[in-house]
Amino acid sequence: MLFAWRRSVATEPLVRFMRSPCPLQLALLGTTEDPAGAEVVGGWYERNLKIYANIARAIEGPEERVLVIFGSGHLAQLASFFDQNPDYEWVSALEVLGR
Repeated sequence: MLFAWRRSVATEPLVRFMRSPCPLQLALLGTTEDPAGAEVVGGWYERNLKIYANIARAIEGPEERVLVIFGSGHLAQLASFFDQNPDYEWVSALEVLGR
């Protein structure tokens, strides 16, 4: 279903979605019977939530620092997930590198 939906939709909304911190407009694509946009956004959200959980599980102590390198399409959601958890502090790599 996802493949058929992607082929029938212009690539511009998908590109905007990948770069958007809040892809709610893409979620509106499709119909009530076939909510293709909501399914894509839900899958993307689920993927980022799993990435967040894997990173959080890998952190062994409160003083440990972890460098996370992912594509820019993941950045906004990952930052949001870590910001919502008071046990973690999300810091931009640019801030750490002094740029």
